Amino acid sequence: MPLDVLSAGTLLHRIHRTSLGVVFPGPGPSVPPTYRFDRASSRFGVLHVSLSRAGAVAETLLRNPQRLIVAMSDIMDRAATEPGLPA
Repeated sequence: MPLDVLSAGTLLHRIHRTSLGVVFPGPGPSVPPTYRFDRASSRFGVLHVSLSRAGAVAETLLRNPQRLIVAMSDIMDRAATEPGLPA
């Protein structure tokens, strides 16, 4: 699998539920894997970020190509943040 190394201070974009923190590498302790990249052992989680806000929106709300409509409640329950890589 290709690996890209980002420079320190790279601006990243994240769309997340407002009920969760900006950095939430779910699913969390003692929670079975829920999403496609969750590790079965829950030893570590996956933090989804993008190099653009549009990419973050697509990853969060538009990842199912059969889904033609996004519910307003799915949008209103989200926040957009721009965590940067530590310098």
